[in-house]
Amino acid sequence: AFPALKRGGSLVVRTSMPGLDQLRHALAAMYTCADAGERNMADRFLQDFLYSQECWDLSIALLKLPSATSYEHLFCARALHVRLRCSVSKTERKQKSHEVMTAERWEEARNVLIALAARWSHEPT
Repeated sequence: AFPALKRGGSLVVRTSMPGLDQLRHALAAMYTCADAGERNMADRFLQDFLYSQECWDLSIALLKLPSATSYEHLFCARALHVRLRCSVSKTERKQKSHEVMTAERWEEARNVLIALAARWSHEPT
């Protein structure tokens, strides 16, 4: 139900993309499913997702969706926080957990995150 994801990637922001439904299904299973086996599978998928190449794009896309739930918002904000903490401004990756970002990609990430923060600063809680 939750196949493995690839690691590494680029910051391309889209609101309709492959994997978004899969991420939403895993989050729904993790936070709302009564079946422990399904929650365990979802947990493993989501842990792998945090270090996948799809993490940036899908997290940002889900945060932009008006239909996203509060647990989807929380998970995606946490996922971006994890990825930012693992990001380095270098030309090559030295550690498996690190995300290598060029100066242009850092700027793009900053601009997207500022826009999202501005949006959420006006949203009711």
